[in-house]
Amino acid sequence: SATKEPHIVLLDQNPAPSKHTAVPLPWPQRFAPQTGAQLVGNDAATRYLSKFLSSWQVRMALEDGTAARTADVKKKRKRRASACSDSDGSDSDFESPRGGCRRRRSCSSSSNAMNGCLLVGPVGSGKTAAVYALAEELGYVVREVNSGDKRSGQAILSLVREATQSHRATTGKPTLLLFEDVDVEEDKGFHAALRTIVESTRRPVILSANSSSAAEAWQSEVEVVGFEAVAEEDVELVVAAAAKEAGASLPAEVVKEVAAAARGDLRRALLEGQVAAA
Repeated sequence: SATKEPHIVLLDQNPAPSKHTAVPLPWPQRFAPQTGAQLVGNDAATRYLSKFLSSWQVRMALEDGTAARTADVKKKRKRRASACSDSDGSDSDFESPRGGCRRRRSCSSSSNAMNGCLLVGPVGSGKTAAVYALAEELGYVVREVNSGDKRSGQAILSLVREATQSHRATTGKPTLLLFEDVDVEEDKGFHAALRTIVESTRRPVILSANSSSAAEAWQSEVEVVGFEAVAEEDVELVVAAAAKEAGASLPAEVVKEVAAAARGDLRRALLEGQVAAA
């Protein structure tokens, strides 16, 4: 809300550019939030996404055997294996699309949560920022597949399996799969493969879209979380704070103009604020 003072954090791994740096880091990256509390606007959506990712941590602990193996948990796992034919000993984060239990919801007897989550909202409303901030806070590695990547059905199936296995081996952290702009992809093979991934995943899958039509197409298969354009007052606060942190001179009237022109697109406002401060 407009009354909450935003927390703008300069990333330690991306310090202010020196005189030897040819291109300064864009402000949206330089001041990217690192926790849910640092996100501005869409508080309810952020809490819902955090709850979704936290519930996945419980599911992964049970499925990976990192939780205490009590007798009760063993019985539940045995019942789940019998019902879903899901315990194949595979090291993959995805079940085979042939056989087994292809489900959109968890097979766990203690959870009826969806496997995937769709974030729907206008450009610059903070969907991607929320995913990365919460992933950092909760200990996930994000594997992003955006519209600039090769996204045929076979390509994303291969890419996802390789990425999840390599990240787990090198970082020890679970992988969070992020598919950006699913509403602009027209390849039928992509959508079929994406549904296979959502049905068979053992790791959280998050989709993002700008159009409400995506919510209609996916609402029976994933959780749908709506994001709204960031309030103009909040955009002003963020741009002003970023300019201050960057040591740039940006008059209040310019900040207001930038915020008004952005129409709730926080990423655009930060980029235009950086240009105005140059």
